[in-house]
Amino acid sequence: MRIVSNLLEYPLETEDYVLSITIENPQTMTELMKSFILLENGENSNLIIKNNNEECHVKVILDIFHLDWQDKKIVQKAIYDLQNVLLDEEHYERSSMLLTELSQYILENAVQQNIPIMIKEDWNISSLLKSLKFAIEEENTLFQNFLSYLYHISFLQRNTCLVCVNMQDYFTKEEMKEMIQFCQYEAIHLLLLSHDETKYHTEKVFILDKDLCMIEK
Repeated sequence: MRIVSNLLEYPLETEDYVLSITIENPQTMTELMKSFILLENGENSNLIIKNNNEECHVKVILDIFHLDWQDKKIVQKAIYDLQNVLLDEEHYERSSMLLTELSQYILENAVQQNIPIMIKEDWNISSLLKSLKFAIEEENTLFQNFLSYLYHISFLQRNTCLVCVNMQDYFTKEEMKEMIQFCQYEAIHLLLLSHDETKYHTEKVFILDKDLCMIEK
């Protein structure tokens, strides 16, 4: 992972999946977060994040109590991936047969009930999937639910950098260590921004001090 910004003294790089930046100046934290949000929204930003020389998608997570499982980009990617599976060489014949059977079943029951209905010619697997609501079952605890969210976001949108702020305010040191281990094992790119200098595991830690000097811990 490589991060470049005019707010940073020099580009930050790590071969690990997890990078932690401690920011001592609140105003600098605010400016950095604005840059990340602009980047996430596809707007002009003074920030560049790359992985293996390829620009990363950015997902900023600010509220872990209200995680957005229905994010439009995520749902679209889930539909796209599932559609590719249902229409590949192995599944195409069965998918087409089931879609035809469903169409006939709907029409037969409509006729029996004297309901005037037509199925559009362009009704297909894609339109059927778009009518579904994608939902992921939540876990028992806030921490486990958060890990599940990290995993699904990273899986559905490859080459994504997940940006989290002050996670140590919500999770214990043991949970922070487990989260970092989880991301390293699952190959999830995670950027932790905080005011805390604690190193929880083997993640690389940089400190951006009040004078905007970078210190590698």
